[in-house]
Amino acid sequence: MFARPKSSWRRPGHKPSLDCLRERARTTAIPKTDSNDVENQAPFALSRIRAEWTDSPVSQHPNQCRSFTSAANSPFPAALPALHASPPVGTSGTLEARITRLMASTLDLPDTHSDMVALVREQSACIRAILALPHRTDQQRQTTLRTLRHFMYQQFERGQFIDHEIRSVLWKLTLAVESVSAADYIRWVEMGPSNLAVKIKHDTPRTLATDEDFLGRVEEDQLCRVLNAFVWKSEEQTHRTAQFQFAYVPGMNVLAAPFLYIMDELDAFYALNTLLHRHCPTYVQPTLIGVHAGLTLLDMCLKYLDYPLYLALRGKGLRAELYAFPAVLTLSAGTPPLQQVIRLWDFYFAYGVHLNVVCIVAQLIGIRDTLMSSASLVRKTTELVSHLPKNLFDSLVYHTYDLETAQQFGNKAMQR
Repeated sequence: MFARPKSSWRRPGHKPSLDCLRERARTTAIPKTDSNDVENQAPFALSRIRAEWTDSPVSQHPNQCRSFTSAANSPFPAALPALHASPPVGTSGTLEARITRLMASTLDLPDTHSDMVALVREQSACIRAILALPHRTDQQRQTTLRTLRHFMYQQFERGQFIDHEIRSVLWKLTLAVESVSAADYIRWVEMGPSNLAVKIKHDTPRTLATDEDFLGRVEEDQLCRVLNAFVWKSEEQTHRTAQFQFAYVPGMNVLAAPFLYIMDELDAFYALNTLLHRHCPTYVQPTLIGVHAGLTLLDMCLKYLDYPLYLALRGKGLRAELYAFPAVLTLSAGTPPLQQVIRLWDFYFAYGVHLNVVCIVAQLIGIRDTLMSSASLVRKTTELVSHLPKNLFDSLVYHTYDLETAQQFGNKAMQR
């Protein structure tokens, strides 16, 4: 097992994290824009979008069209879009050509440093051009988000490299991280250990403890600060989230890990907070009711999609609770290698974290069919989704954030 670096360890040129945060405190908040302020509509206005997705092809199930209308009830679309449709782009022929050229590229991991630099520059120019488009209406913003989601999927499917800085922007946009505040984060950090600090400290040393690359980039102190700050922030917001009870639960340390690997500490905190509060709140309740619901739904999906395999596992006494609990709890973040996890998260954040359940089913089927590459998993996942009946797929979508659905299926699992 690799030893985690000591808290005093620093990368070359690396400043103490809190000092960096204090330096950013005056500049990190995403500018607030007025809907009538044309000059300030791009690129930051897009970051304030609430993920309502009410007029988006993402709400199209392959078998049935449906959509959500409330951002409060639906942080993510009800179903998978037509993933292979041409990406909607702006009216600029130059931009359209750039996006088309980038998405049509067959370049995998660059062979040389110059290839890498060229690819990153092209990606950066493409994303910046997309974000620089006018975002004066919801339709324009939804068009841009569809384009970005399509970009993420195409990069995944082709096995193409995405620069971490670009990925950080894409994750924050698809998660709908509306703003960050270094001042608030520093305040929560300076409040010191939370009442759950002992549990946090017990888990953080084991976070991706065999991944040398992760251990070289992320310090245990960062994990502790982010998780304790999450507890303090959640306690302040208790009166606004009466339906849910947010606190630290085991597994949250693993969910924080990819964010800290990709982003700086401040952005990682707010991205994690948005993921847990808006996209999978049922997964981090004290009873883990959403996780138990996901496991029940996993069994149901496997039974429907591959009944012989389902029977074979049941015949050996293997239910999803026994073999898939960590993968469901952590959105597969605890399953190495980390680089594949990050690419899976591109897919989840673009099209919905509920797809983790179907992806686990795809892995089970893939093991039998010897289809273990990450690209095959995504293709298999999208294929399986199209075969699920509408009521089962709807339950799959709802269980990550709808408490009633989570209780319906989670209680079944806990009663076994």
